[in-house]
Amino acid sequence: MIFEIVFDTHTGSLDSIQYKLRKNEIVDAWLACLLYGDKNLNYNSYNLHNINIQDSEATIFRAYKEIEKKLLKKHNNIFIGKSIDQKTLNKLHAVFTYYQDRYREYNLDDEASQKYLQDLNREIHNLEIAHEDDDGFMLILDPVINYTGRNVKELWYKKYFSELPQNGDLLLGYATAGKELLEVYNTNNTDNLDLISPQKNVYGECRLWFQSYYKLEKDLNIKKLKDWCFKKGKTDIKDNELYTFRPKLGHIITDLSYKDLRIKCSNFKEIVNWELKNER
Repeated sequence: MIFEIVFDTHTGSLDSIQYKLRKNEIVDAWLACLLYGDKNLNYNSYNLHNINIQDSEATIFRAYKEIEKKLLKKHNNIFIGKSIDQKTLNKLHAVFTYYQDRYREYNLDDEASQKYLQDLNREIHNLEIAHEDDDGFMLILDPVINYTGRNVKELWYKKYFSELPQNGDLLLGYATAGKELLEVYNTNNTDNLDLISPQKNVYGECRLWFQSYYKLEKDLNIKKLKDWCFKKGKTDIKDNELYTFRPKLGHIITDLSYKDLRIKCSNFKEIVNWELKNER
C-alpha cells in the first residue's frame, strides 16, 4: 500500500511525497487509526529551517518563570542563563515530564499554564536540535484526530522497536509525554533515566525522517543501550523501555538525493491532503 502526502508549496504549486508501507501488525494498527479517525491536516518541521536560538531561549525563560511559582521547591530554582546548556535543558525537560502528567494536581490545568508547558517542551527540543551539528531534518504529521489509538502489544517492542532509522524512512510517532531511552542516551540525560516513557499506544502520528536527524552512532544497538543503562545504575530496564527505536512504517519512493529532498521539503507551505493508495 502507498501512503501519499500532498503539500501546497511556497511557489504556488502542489507537490507530494509517497511512501511504500510495510506489511506487519504495527502498520496495520497505524492504518486502523487513519481509517477510523477524523482526517487532520497538520504537520511540523524540525531542523528544516534555521532555528532562532535567542527566540527559543527567551520562550523557555518566559514559560519557566510563568509556571515556576506553582512548582515544588526542588523544581522551582533552575537557573536559566543567557545561553542554555544541555544540562539545564535536561533539568527543564524533567520538570515538563513531571508536571505534564500531574497538571491538575499542581493547578496547571488552565489554558495559560498548558500553553507555557507546551512552549517549554517545544523549545527544549528545538534547542537540542540546534545543539546538534547535523544537517538531517524531520517532518511530523498528525493525520487524524479524535481517535484513541491501538494498544502496543508486549511482543511488539522487541520485534518492531529495534531498527535504527535510515534516510527516507516513515516512522511511527512517539505520541507520549516524556522521553524515550534514545533521547535520554543521546543527551546523556541521567536525570530522566528513571522517568523513561515507553510507548503504550499506536496513534496516527508519523515521522518523515531524513538522514541522521539525531547523530545516531553507526554501531548503536540494543545491547549497547542496555550496557549503558547498567553502567548508569539502571539495571531493572524492561523491554518496553529498552527497545527504543521508532518502528518503521515504510520507506520513501524517490530517486532524489538527500540534498534534493531537503530542497523539495523546504518548499512545502502546508499540507492539503493525504491518502492511502493501492500499489499498481
